[in-house]
Parts: sequence; C-alpha cells; structure tokens
Amino acid sequence: MADPKSIDYVYGTFQAEIKNRFLCSVNIGGKDAVCYIPSSCRLSNFIDMTGRTVLLRPIETPNTRTAYAVYAVKYRKGFILLNLAQTNRVIEAQIRRRYFSFLGVRKKISHEYKIGNYKADLFIHDTNTLIEIKSTLSFSKKSTFPTVYSERAVKQLTEISRLLDEGYRACYILVSLNPSVKEITINSEIEDMNTAHIHNHIIMNSVNFENGQKFHQSAREMQQAKEYSNQLCREYGLSFTESKADPFRIPAWKKRLCRTIKEAMENCATREEFIAFMAEYGYKVRWESNQKYITYTTPENVRCRDNKLFDQTLLRSSMEAYFDMGGCEYLESRIDATEYGELLPTVDDAVCGLISILDAMNTGDNDRFHLETLHHSKQEIRRILERGGKIDRTVEYAVDDEDEEYEQYHGFSMRM
Repeated sequence: MADPKSIDYVYGTFQAEIKNRFLCSVNIGGKDAVCYIPSSCRLSNFIDMTGRTVLLRPIETPNTRTAYAVYAVKYRKGFILLNLAQTNRVIEAQIRRRYFSFLGVRKKISHEYKIGNYKADLFIHDTNTLIEIKSTLSFSKKSTFPTVYSERAVKQLTEISRLLDEGYRACYILVSLNPSVKEITINSEIEDMNTAHIHNHIIMNSVNFENGQKFHQSAREMQQAKEYSNQLCREYGLSFTESKADPFRIPAWKKRLCRTIKEAMENCATREEFIAFMAEYGYKVRWESNQKYITYTTPENVRCRDNKLFDQTLLRSSMEAYFDMGGCEYLESRIDATEYGELLPTVDDAVCGLISILDAMNTGDNDRFHLETLHHSKQEIRRILERGGKIDRTVEYAVDDEDEEYEQYHGFSMRM
C-alpha cells in the first residue's frame, strides 16, 4: 500500500452520485469529472454530500474509466474518510496489534473468509470467531445504524444466526468514520422503512437450467413490467409509486400535489396543521422522524416522495426549516416587511430566502447573514440562531430603514 503522504491528493466539489452506485460527479478546477466511490452502498443513504469539498486520490491503474477516487470529505477542520474498504484494514491491523482483548487468542486471521453461504470480513481460526465490520457516516455527534433497510443485511444476519447455532462465535463491530461522533445507536425502527407497507418483488430465473441460455431484458421491457404491476395495484385499490420520475415531464397529478402542498404551507403554521390540511384534500402524508423523505399518497393511491417533486421548496429539509419558523406566520411577516410597490413574496420566496440565510449561517458568512436578516424580528433571528451555525451575531436589532441599518452595521452612510 502506498504511503498516504506520498500521494498527490486533489481537492474537488462533490456534485451528485450517478445511477451507478460506484460513480459520482465532482467539480475539479471548474470542470465536472466522473470519479470512483470505493463503497458498496450509496453515500446519500448516510449523508448529504452535495456541494461539499472532497479529497480525491489519483487512480494509477491503467485503462480505468475514472482518473480519481473519492477518498474523504471535508468536515470542520479535518476530513471524514469515505473509503469504506479501509475500515476493514484498520480493524484488522488493530486486532493483530492485540487490541480487542475480549477476542482471545488470534494467531491466525483470515479476511474475506467463506463459511458456506456466508463470507466473514475477518475470521479468527484459533477461536472460530467471525467478525463483521460495519461503517457509519454522520455529520452529527450521534449516529444510527443501520440507516436504510437492506435485504442483503437481513440474509447476512440469518446466516450469522445459523453459524452461532453451529458453535461459531461472532463479533459485530460498528465503526464511525467521523471522529466527532460520540454515540452510535441501533435503529430499532428500520424495518418500517421498507416493510410497513404492502409491496411486491418481480422475481424470475434468468438462466435456463436445461440449456444454460440467459434471458436478457431491455429497459423498455422492465418498464412494461412495472406498468403492469401498477395496473394491478389500481384494479385492487392499492397504492403504487410512479414508474419513472422525470423532472422535465411532470404529470398532472404531481402538479396538483405540488399546488396543494404550497396552498397548505400558505395556511398552516405547524407540521401537524399541514398534515391535517392535506388530509382534507384526500392526501395522506407520512412525515416521521425516522424517515429520510416525506411520502405523499394521492387520492388516486399514487405514492410520491418529496425529492421526486423536483422543487427545492418542497424538500423535507426546506419544509422543516419553514415550519420551525412558524410556517404561514413567517410568510406573513415577510409580506409585512415588503416595501410599498414591491411584489409580495410567495411561499417559494420565503423558503428560498430562509435557505439562503441558513446557508450563510452554516458557512460562517457574517455579512450575508446580517444583510439577509435586515427585516427579521429579534424573535425570528433567535429562532434561526437556535439551529446552530458559525455566525457571530453582533447585530441583534431589526430596523426598517435600510440606510440606517447600513450605517449602523458598516460604520458609514449611504447618503450623499
């Protein structure tokens, strides 16, 4: 393994994960490039990487599709390791150095060791101990595991349970890649993420056992299978998700949903009022603390997540910030602060402004924060500051005269 100090790392700005879970788009020196993600799961299941500074490691292997691999993400004054494969190596090195004394004798250790249908990350032959290593990613001081439901993980645990019955020992190690994390808790409600609703799986044997020929299915045929499944759901009164979300071709039912959500935001001060308002129009809203998204079910039984509405105002993070500020009461205060002759702000304007304020606070941009909170009351500013950030709030007053505010804040007048 190369010495990390001898590698010429490159900085970039993370754009988005690509359909292939091992690839992502990173802006390097003003140009977007496809980079490799050394992880078997999507990073978006753990953290939001969009717009964050990442450390890239050059890939020296010839004839590869990508020139760089995402190695770490900038966090505060340091970095969080994103190369999940490194976790196993670190733990193995610590075990060989006689850490984890509870494991007992460990003269012979194998990695990626197969036992029947199960493959252990590490296996100690001396005591027949299989070791399963799981990594967690989080930007907060408290992390939960797991973050998403996984059929593969369930099968893995089933195999481990079987091996325990056969006399093997097992050790499950949870590793936080963020050194700031102080606590890792088990997500006991994880099953609700995938099994709390009726759902189906389309399963077929793709290989003919008589002649070995493999069935090949085109994307169009797969889409047809999904549409047929949705048709059966309609006939039996079951809810279903749209076959494929397209930001450039918004169906009529989704436009109605967006209009209804924004109407509810204009009239509701709390999340509870919002959910009740939507129910009056026949929409079910699943907005729970252990869920990553807000899920809507239309009167036609179509399910849709907030991120598939393709509207920043309607994202869960935006709506939570909006209702934390008082919802329609905050919108009303923005309208009251509008100068005579100016267009009255909409819900979109209020949320967009609030997002900009929070961004300035999180990045420590004092000037932008102060200027964008000019016409906010002390109570509103206090609510914003309660969300945490890097702002040193030195101006804790709100005035109506922009010239006076400019003079008070900057120390000189705009008047000629």
